[in-house]
Amino acid sequence: CKQFNARTQDKPGKVVPVVITVYADKSFDFVLKTAPAAVQIVEQTKIKKGSSEPNKSKVGTISWDQIRTIAEDKLPDLNCFTVDSAMSMVAGTARSMGVNVKGGEIHEEIRPSLPLVEKLAQVATALADELPVSIEVVVRGEVSVHDCSILATSVLKGALIATGAEDVTYVNAPNLASERGLTSSVSSEADSPEYRSAIEVKAAFSSGLHIKVDGTLMGIKRTEKIISIDKFDLDLPPTDHLLFLRYVDRPGIVGSVGNILGKSGINIASMQVARNVAGGEALMAITVDSAIPKELISKVAAETGATLVRTVSLQP
Repeated sequence: CKQFNARTQDKPGKVVPVVITVYADKSFDFVLKTAPAAVQIVEQTKIKKGSSEPNKSKVGTISWDQIRTIAEDKLPDLNCFTVDSAMSMVAGTARSMGVNVKGGEIHEEIRPSLPLVEKLAQVATALADELPVSIEVVVRGEVSVHDCSILATSVLKGALIATGAEDVTYVNAPNLASERGLTSSVSSEADSPEYRSAIEVKAAFSSGLHIKVDGTLMGIKRTEKIISIDKFDLDLPPTDHLLFLRYVDRPGIVGSVGNILGKSGINIASMQVARNVAGGEALMAITVDSAIPKELISKVAAETGATLVRTVSLQP
């Protein structure tokens, strides 16, 4: 009708929802609505369409400034009263389309994961005794619905610290990593079979080595735990000083390690041994109260025949 054309003449090519009310006397009126958030997200990000698997496959990125633009436009049509609330709704729509939201505040559900991911990266890097060339972070479970992109910087920071870099921050970590040839990425998956949320850190090294360290935050207090390294399941608190051994499972190894550390005045706080089969490869993880000298590492390796002995001193 003429009225509709007149009121939409400044919106050529736009999707314009309209609510039409027809009365008994055949008269009518109509109310124009703002374009759907999904349509505006496509326009802002220049993507063709949303992802069919938004938790696995990301199709684009939208900034919080773009989110705000959409939210301010959509506010009259949304069931909320503030722009901030509208922004949260628009951001949720973006994530459901497989569009990452970047450049805004870190979600309160993600923030506790930052130091955990830094530590997982430190462990992976220390186990290889070299800086990775790439690190992939996979976020699983309930926390995966939030913007996890900041964790790409967390792993860079952790890996750099593990190789002795000083004064590493969230601001300078990306540039420092780029200078050293290190890259990182983050992906999300809704599925988390054993934990409400879990985070995998998968590091690749120039030698061809790959190391995977998984962690989670347990309970109301969100206690940090390392839950696996490669194929070995653990329940390990990432304390300041850790010792890891890989060896062929056989009697006497646990006693030998305890004896060496005890004679050197190193107190063991906890010890875990993980193995897949008796007599096969095993992983020993030990938390101790003080740093372990390098010469002691050589002694442990010589007496146990371990294929790998690494000490990790985690930094905040």
